Amino acid sequence: KKSNSILGLHVQHETTIQALDKTLWDDLLGDNGTFDWEGCRFLEETFCDNPEPENNWNFHYLIIKDENKKPILATFFTELLCKDDMVSPANVSKQIEEIRKKDKYYLSSKVVMMGSLLSEGTHLYIDKSSPDWKKAMLEMIHMMNVVKQKCEANMIQLRDFDTDDVEMRDFLIKEGFIKVEMPDTHIIENLGWDSPESYIQRLSVNARRNLRKSVLVNVN
Repeated sequence: KKSNSILGLHVQHETTIQALDKTLWDDLLGDNGTFDWEGCRFLEETFCDNPEPENNWNFHYLIIKDENKKPILATFFTELLCKDDMVSPANVSKQIEEIRKKDKYYLSSKVVMMGSLLSEGTHLYIDKSSPDWKKAMLEMIHMMNVVKQKCEANMIQLRDFDTDDVEMRDFLIKEGFIKVEMPDTHIIENLGWDSPESYIQRLSVNARRNLRKSVLVNVN
């Protein structure tokens, strides 16, 4: 745990969501994905005490406030084992997966990742109206580097930024980060049904036929 004042900033670093105020966390990040306070608690409970190293994660939560105790930055990041080809073309990963049938952890590395492998969305709250937002970002990067060194990770990954945010892109490139395009997010819209029957009614005739032949026939 780290909670102190650095260069006029108040920095709180915790290793469990239980140490953070639930209302504050949810106000800053709760609507951005599956990582509201309860979602983070669920991840912590799930990814611990497992036999496989890839299913044991260490969590870090960071809230940085200005001298008036107003939040400037909030995020969480995770120490975890990750496949090096996670964003590689499918044909590359297919070849690597063949090797992994005999060498399970081939081309796998420890990383410090903003968010986690099971979360998606904007993992970073940043108040860019604050004159200290870049200072707060530098402190976040510094703390992630400290964690990287302690856990002997190979890299830091910052994820899911708005591609139209040129100011943030230029800032991160200046700090030595390389931009990599992530796969498209799969979004299902118009979920205006509340039962299997009402869902089926929305499908075309062919879709209903395929659903009955290929899916429902296997459902007990």
